Parts: sequence; structure tokens; C-alpha cells
Amino acid sequence: MRLWHFNRSYICRSQRFNIHDKTGRRYLIAFLLLLGFAKRHELGFDPTVTRVEVQSESGSPVIAYRYDVEDQDNANRKSYLTEGRPISESAAHHICSRATRVWKARQIMSTSEDGEISLSDTCHVLKDVWLYSDFWGEKAIQDDIFKRLAKVDKEKGTSHESEARAYFVNILNDWRVKFEGTSDETPGLPSGRRPASITPPEATFGPVASGSSRAATSSRKPSTPRTVAPEYKHRTRQHCRTVYQEVCQSIYDIDDYEIALQAFIGTLLALHYLFIAGYVHRDVSAGNCLWYPDDKVGKLSDLEYARPYEELTGHEPRTGTPAFMAAEYLTGIRLFPVWDGVDPPDYVEPKPDQSILRKHRTQKRLRPVVSQSSGAIKEVKFNFYHDVESAFWIYLWYLVHHFPNALSQGRNNFEVFPETVELFNGDNVSRHALFTSTTKRLEVHSALSVAYTAPFDVLVDVSSMATLLSHHYLILSREDQSYKYLRPHKQFRRTIYTEMMDYLENILVDIKEKKKEDVDFSSKRCNS
Repeated sequence: MRLWHFNRSYICRSQRFNIHDKTGRRYLIAFLLLLGFAKRHELGFDPTVTRVEVQSESGSPVIAYRYDVEDQDNANRKSYLTEGRPISESAAHHICSRATRVWKARQIMSTSEDGEISLSDTCHVLKDVWLYSDFWGEKAIQDDIFKRLAKVDKEKGTSHESEARAYFVNILNDWRVKFEGTSDETPGLPSGRRPASITPPEATFGPVASGSSRAATSSRKPSTPRTVAPEYKHRTRQHCRTVYQEVCQSIYDIDDYEIALQAFIGTLLALHYLFIAGYVHRDVSAGNCLWYPDDKVGKLSDLEYARPYEELTGHEPRTGTPAFMAAEYLTGIRLFPVWDGVDPPDYVEPKPDQSILRKHRTQKRLRPVVSQSSGAIKEVKFNFYHDVESAFWIYLWYLVHHFPNALSQGRNNFEVFPETVELFNGDNVSRHALFTSTTKRLEVHSALSVAYTAPFDVLVDVSSMATLLSHHYLILSREDQSYKYLRPHKQFRRTIYTEMMDYLENILVDIKEKKKEDVDFSSKRCNS
């Protein structure tokens, strides 16, 4: 018999023991007694969440959940009642994970003696998640960003701090869940533990033989599979609960190109203010690129991975959504090697036929240097341009996975964009090539232009945006001889934000002009 233990950080099992001998029976009896006398939260129940039956608008009973949340000083407890289905819970059912659930919720103002609940008129967003215990706290990170912007304002007479608040969600509560004064976090690893052994398939050992070599070795006895016992770095997780004031739409839920463009511009503005504060976001994705319809403004959320750039070492665990991660950060391979002494031309306007881009396309690429124990990238340190590139990938993803209603005929995105959809399906070579190869950029542009016929062709100028990013990466490679992108924050070029926004704003102007001609720029998600 074995006993298994599951939590949000790891899974472990006991050694085998025999329940028919004296020692084994003692183990089993001790375990059953532990279950019998354990408190509910020690058995995995969360006492700060209660299942509630409420009446729907039609009068039928529906299930909702009451979440308790405390202030930062744990002095004032509030309760929120969820509304409808979760906004997001795709990973909530995975045992070893962040287990994120996001809800629309209203604050409970009072509860009568007969159980009737009185709710606030204002709807908020509540996120329940398990984060690593060294997490700073999203509100603490946001407050530090605004504090840094206020310092810049004081030194330079600007108003960045007040302007930036419009492009970030307002955090009402950010609580590390506690039971009876004790933090709800995963336990440390048991003493005397051994990592699980992994036996990879035999085909993974060495290159596959070909031709006569395969025939010559086919009669040999297969070698004994090697057992690999990797040393995983364990990190405990802390149960956190955050309440946001605004109820926003993510890019996934937007079905209008004009609104999507405004959301992208708001995201870039938020990244620009992060740059001024010296912060990198490190997790820009379609899920946290938001549109707030009440104020008609784009916002950026999910700051839990944001860090001051100067404090990054290049050895942090990789963060982000692969579909939206910067190409060189995803692979650990730089787009351009270190320059060989040829100075780049002064930047005026990036052009696809720059000879310097062709020169670097032909140079040998570097191999990634990745820590096997922690997955930390050693060669490519995350920087400000990577956040901007993530915003670019979100825009391209939107073009590939949505289609104008006026043109849609029920086709899926593999039929409409066969050359482009591969960029989001793990083809990292193509992602690199989009920035290092003029041919690849023209190929993607042509594929989009064939699908997005007039008057929707105004949407597809992604080639110019990719060239702009490529040029900035090229200049960075020229000025960084260390292969690690360890340049000071102030030496990165702020113009990349305004130049990228110029492209999007020009597209937005074209859309508004076309709408005056009654062109429908609504869209729907392509079938996949």
C-alpha cells in the first residue's frame, strides 16, 4: 500500500508498506486518526469560500459562491458573492498549478436572519489564485509603480503618475488568504524525499540512424534505458485573492476591430508608463490586455510577474503565455548575434530591404543556454522590447483568429491563414524569421492581404510593425557586446512605444473613416 499527497506545488507518495504486519498497521491507523481529528481546512476545505443557493432573475435556484476577503492589514473582512459562470477557470482543475478562477462578484452588504442577502449595486472582478510564496503582491507592485512615476514627476515636472492610472485596473483588495491567523500555503517537501525517476523513450537517446546505418544496427540488442532523476527546484505556493474595481473585457471577448485597436493602444500606453517607472511586465497576453467599456479605454492587468528591470538577473524562471512571448525570450536564442564592428545606419524609417538585415540573416545563430534545474534562461534577459513584442503578437493573433463578419463564410483559420497560424502553434523558427527575414514578413503580409480584402486591408500592416521591432533589436544587439542584454534601463529607446502606437493609431483612423462609409468592422472568432 502507498499513501499519496497532493497540493498546488507538488505530488508525493510514500514508500510501500504492508498493512498486514505490525509496522504497516501502525502507519495506517495513524493516518486514519489524523484524518479523523484534522480540522476542515487541513483536509483541503477552504473555510473562506461558501457554497450558496440564490434565486436567479427567472426565480429558479442557482448556485453561487461567497468569498471572504480581508484588507491588507487583515483588520476588515468583506464578503463577495459570485455572479454567473466564472470569467476564467481553464487551469483551475489542474492540481499542481496556479488554479486561477476569475469571477464577476458583488460585495455582500448585509445578510438578514432568514438568510436573505443584500448586494452592492456595483459589480467587481474577483480572482482566486495560488501564487509562489515569494510573490510581492499585485497591489504592492502597482503602488510601487505609481510611486516611481510620482518621483519622476517631481524631478521633471511631468504628470505621468496621474495619467498612468487610467491604463491600469484599480485594485480594491489584495489578500493572502489566512485561516486562524495562519497563511494558506502549500507545505514544504517531506524530509528524506527522493525525486521521481523518469525513463524517456529509447528513441530519444542520440540521433536517429538513416540509410544503411539503420539496417546495420537493427539486429543489435537495444541498450538498457537510462533512468533520469532531474533535480526539480521546489517552490511553495501561497493562496491569494484579489478584487478589481472595473469589470473589463479581454481581447478574447472583443468582436470589433475598432475596440480591439483601442485596447491595444491602451496596453502600449500602460507599457510605456511601466518603462518610465523602470518596470517590465513579463506576462503581456490577450487575457490581460483589457477594454473597459465604461471609460472607453484599454487597460493592462495581472502585474504579479512585473519586476523592476534593474533587479532582473537573467536567471529568473521563464514567465508568460508562449503564444504571446517574445521570440528570443521563448527560445533563449537571440534574434541577432553581436555585431562585428559594422555600425547600423541612423534610424529614420525602417524598410524591409535594409541590407544590414540581410547581412545578419546569414550569420550563425547562437544556441540557447538554459538551466536544466529551474528552466531559467541564461542568455537572453527579459527587457522592455519583449513586452512590446508581446503586444505585437496579440495584435497578429487577433487578425489570425478573428475575421470580419462581412467576409466570413464559416471557414476556419487554418484555411484562411495557413502561412500565419503556424506562428502560434509552436513553430519557433517561423517566429524568429518574422523579425530576421524580409521574405517571411512579406509572406505573412501576403497571406493576410489575400484574406483581408478591401476595405479591410487597412488592418494588415503587420510587416511594418515587425520591421520596426527588428530594427530596435538590431540596434540593441549592436550596442550590447555582452550577449546578455544587460544594458541600463535608461539606455533603451522610448521611441519604440510611440512608433508602435503610431502604426495602430493610423489603422484606427482608417477604420473610423471606413465606418463613415457604413463599412462593418465587427468580427467573429474563426473556427479552429
